[in-house]
Amino acid sequence: MKKTGQEGVIIINYIGRRGGGTLDAYEMAKALVHAGQNVIPIIPGTIENRKLWEGIGFQRIVFLDSYTGVVSFVLRSIFFFSTARDIRQALQGVQVKAVYVPMVGFWTKKINSLFPETKKIMACHDPFPHSGKDRMIYSICSHMFDTADIVVVHAKRFVPYLQRKYKEVRYLPLGKHQMYRYVEGKKQIVSYEPDKINYLFFGRIDKYKGIDILLQAYHTVEKKYPRRTALYIIGNGDLTKYQRGLKKLESVHVINRWIRDEEVEGVFSGENLVVVCPYKDATQSGVILVSYDYGVPVIATDTGALGEQVLDGKTGFLIQKNNPRALAKAMGKFIDAPKMMEQMRKHIGAYLSEISWDKSAKMLVSMINGFIMPESTGRP
Repeated sequence: MKKTGQEGVIIINYIGRRGGGTLDAYEMAKALVHAGQNVIPIIPGTIENRKLWEGIGFQRIVFLDSYTGVVSFVLRSIFFFSTARDIRQALQGVQVKAVYVPMVGFWTKKINSLFPETKKIMACHDPFPHSGKDRMIYSICSHMFDTADIVVVHAKRFVPYLQRKYKEVRYLPLGKHQMYRYVEGKKQIVSYEPDKINYLFFGRIDKYKGIDILLQAYHTVEKKYPRRTALYIIGNGDLTKYQRGLKKLESVHVINRWIRDEEVEGVFSGENLVVVCPYKDATQSGVILVSYDYGVPVIATDTGALGEQVLDGKTGFLIQKNNPRALAKAMGKFIDAPKMMEQMRKHIGAYLSEISWDKSAKMLVSMINGFIMPESTGRP
């Protein structure tokens, strides 16, 4: 009996090895399996959370010998025919009904091309390029969405903009970022001071992340509330141009390197912890969702779609971007009213009860089933 498109396999095409995209890809793949879908991921063999992928229970996973740097990217791209052959062999006889791309990478289009007759849904995380980012790389990645049957975006406010660029755009919310709870071999790399309000900046150090604004604001906070606060900057990236601002501060702790999956939970676990996202521009933030999973309130700039994630006065505070005074004022509120944190935790719990990867997976399946017909399935 011939299988219909509704009975085929959903391919997860994700070529990233670590970071927020890896978390999103894993959570969606797991939720699709929970929704009763037959899923086959095509992912790098060096993906950071490989053990978690292997524990989901897929019938098979296609692990790629992908690139890890510029040299390996060039060489393996030249000889991509070998990778394509491996994918075809691994999926021989498999009926594919759709390809889902949680985040684009340089090989996304190459892998998608192996399924020419299959519908493709691709997630767009950055409708606009972040300031300071390579515009050429952004342009290359943006053009990949021209080949998508549906472009999904994780913030409602970006749907109208993208509808002017692509033929079909849908909203697909991110779910809870709970992956770090299940990582084995957890390590504690930081100890917060229980008698202080501890402010945390977490993630990649980039120009658009507003570290300069944070240092100016915290300098004001530290002077107003001596010995009552501490600032933690934890993440990889170049801090060279911020050294002057860092030297002005008395209670600042820096861990300037890539934070591995087994270390993340310890970073977000601590008393009197407040996450600060002073971004100059943004789309949405996985850091906010990780913070919420541990009941940590967030101060964020009202830019991009951060206003959809941070409920002002409930799950944290929204402030004007590029405004150190506004940031310092918001930071001070947690010192003046420390009991406010408990109320915010309740609001965070209510927020999380409204989102889940299971709900998002069902939305994705509905999109797929809405345009998949029996003749639209394909084989690599």
